[in-house]
Amino acid sequence: MVQSLIQPEIHYPEIHDIDPEDVGHDGTLCELGFPNHEDKFMLVVFGKIKYTYHNRGILYYPVYLLTKKRNKLAIHAKIGVVEVPVKHALYILDENKDVRLDMLEDPLLFAFATEDYLERFSTDDVPTIQQQQRNPKKADQTQESEADSVVEDDDDDSSASVQQARQLLAHGVFKTNNRVVVVPAVPEETETEAKTLTETFEEKDARCWVQTFLKNARYHIHTVHGPDSDSLFACIADAFQQIGQDTTVAKLRAVVALEATLSEFKDRREVFEHLVKRGQDKEHHIKQTKLELLSKQQPGHQPMNDDKHVDALERKKLALTRELAHDDFLKKQVVGTDFAEVTSLQHFREFIMTNRFYPDDWAINVLEHKLDMKLVLLSESEFEDGDVHHVLHCPTSSRTRKTPKFYIVAAVDKKHHYSLVTYKNKADQDVGKRIFAFAELPWGLKQHIAQRCAERSGHGFHGIAEFDDLASQRGYQDENESGGVPPTTGEVAAFQFHRLASLRAAPGKGPNEHLVVKADALQFHSLGQIRAWRRKLDDTWAQSKFTVDGKTWASVVHYMQSRKFRKKHPEYADTFSLDSRTALSKNVDLALAATTKDSKTTKTKVRPSVIDMDPDQTPEEIERDRVTALHAKFSQNADVGQVLAATHPATLLHYAPRHVAKPDAALMALRERMAATTTNV
Repeated sequence: MVQSLIQPEIHYPEIHDIDPEDVGHDGTLCELGFPNHEDKFMLVVFGKIKYTYHNRGILYYPVYLLTKKRNKLAIHAKIGVVEVPVKHALYILDENKDVRLDMLEDPLLFAFATEDYLERFSTDDVPTIQQQQRNPKKADQTQESEADSVVEDDDDDSSASVQQARQLLAHGVFKTNNRVVVVPAVPEETETEAKTLTETFEEKDARCWVQTFLKNARYHIHTVHGPDSDSLFACIADAFQQIGQDTTVAKLRAVVALEATLSEFKDRREVFEHLVKRGQDKEHHIKQTKLELLSKQQPGHQPMNDDKHVDALERKKLALTRELAHDDFLKKQVVGTDFAEVTSLQHFREFIMTNRFYPDDWAINVLEHKLDMKLVLLSESEFEDGDVHHVLHCPTSSRTRKTPKFYIVAAVDKKHHYSLVTYKNKADQDVGKRIFAFAELPWGLKQHIAQRCAERSGHGFHGIAEFDDLASQRGYQDENESGGVPPTTGEVAAFQFHRLASLRAAPGKGPNEHLVVKADALQFHSLGQIRAWRRKLDDTWAQSKFTVDGKTWASVVHYMQSRKFRKKHPEYADTFSLDSRTALSKNVDLALAATTKDSKTTKTKVRPSVIDMDPDQTPEEIERDRVTALHAKFSQNADVGQVLAATHPATLLHYAPRHVAKPDAALMALRERMAATTTNV
């Protein structure tokens, strides 16, 4: 091993093979003098700059010895390294991205690179740099045991994009700022304190939606400036600044860019190309529709017997225009904006470095892993839609650390702009905390995370020791750990539905949902254009009435509740039907309340005291009744039938609060039967 001249405790391994990331790299060529001989030279090429010891103040370039083989330049072996102090990293390249030789020290040669060894490769036997410039062919970077040349793959590691990112991170992601007065650690909030804050909270005095959601006036929102696509990075930077660790949006983007893989790029490119092609087709159809409408307005055109055809054309044009707008939204959500020029992994990394790239779950997972922190994300959209059980966003991650050092709480609005959520503990009333250790997280928020995320398998907080311990201590049960059905297999897409399910999230983007590949977004494109499609799948949906047993029902729930009284009290059972014109028949909450224990004693009596449920109804009968109602609902209403068909072949998960979402076997079986019937017809 050869010893560093800058840090003597560092020793470089003497490996003569070419580094894998240097294969195909268009490095800087130069002539180096032989050790102790000013009149003898060898031709070498530098590999990519290495950051192995950047935290020790050193960067270095591998040095490869060139030889002539079949009238071409080829790498013979790696013979040493050239060290560069980290402080020179920003100035080591000239305007052409070539290494500035005048700033380099003499190379550290490996022990085998003796004078006798190098003598065989002096520039007497290989073209000089001037000769190389007159015949500007790139040196074939291969070893003698390999083929004559190596062709660089555009989708492989890219020197330009990687170098740009690594230059930004040459001194690390963070720079310590000693001028910042670090907010001292705050005492852990107790359950008694948290309950007092909740009990004394007045919603009318709330200053932001987070206070209303968590019923605590100590929460505040710190707005970050800049474009929406930069806002999450800015939140992270502002949070770490509070503990004297300065970073920038550009550095955080570089962290993500360096983790980009060919697979990530190809997934996005495939989606983009499909959306572009579909957009072009729709624009063509819109143009044709407009022309057809114009032709019917020309003088001399024979008017039709009615306006049905014109109305149909107008509806078609409007539908295509809406679909085109939805495609544009989908492109922005899945791949970002201006993705047309992103045609290789190198371009993708460069793209991530710009504000055209919106951080998604993959980018969030990268940041969490690399920065040893966990993001607690709260969705304003879910809060406004009433889905309070899923305001907390728990993206699945295979890289979650068991004990993150920091937690950062952020709120995301309908435009995907992130803001920091701060908390003013009694010990720091003047300065709201922006970044937390686990013990510093507000008690109520910790309980909410433990409760919500214990309802699902593979959630983003599962595996974090502190939250697992908390869930165990508080008795929150993950049904998957006690024989429950896992919500997804991962082999197909999965969608979750319930009464208050997300209205805005695209298919695969809702809680507990996933797509197998990004191209699945195309398959379920039409589903995403149907408002409230998740809620329409639920048994409580009361806007698609249907007929069963000669009576009309507002929802599956109404029919099933009625069946619980059919044998002993048929007259009361009929009051669940819309034909009875009762308040009960139109209101799902009243229908559900009819079978609760206090249904006879509430202020508004739902069930007379003399009415009892049929005692002998079996689970098999309940399931048959539900299948009957489901078939009637989805077969008699084209709109909800379209929703169900559009979910194929995804797993449909039904969610109930404080339970793991479970596959709805009956609903998926009905979907398959209806699809088979349509095919046969």
